Amino acid sequence: MLEGLLADKVRVVKFYIGASGDRLAKTIAKREVTAPEKLTESDYTTFADRKVIRKYFRRAIEATGGAIPWHLVDMDDRGAGREKMLKVLEKELGGR
Repeated sequence: MLEGLLADKVRVVKFYIGASGDRLAKTIAKREVTAPEKLTESDYTTFADRKVIRKYFRRAIEATGGAIPWHLVDMDDRGAGREKMLKVLEKELGGR
């Protein structure tokens, strides 16, 4: 409902940014070696609960994909993911 009201008045772009379990594991492993001070217990908890978290995100996306669509961005390749986000922003914000 709110999105329907906003769609004609403001520009809103919604992104869901995700990464595979393999990518997340590699990132955590790298940080354990190079920057352990950046890791917290929540990093490990989030990794362990990633399937449940994704399930809830999918439900949220389905429930809120009405007037303003979600753009799903895979960040396994961060460069490609950032490029996709810029292209989406250019399309969504530049064309009006």
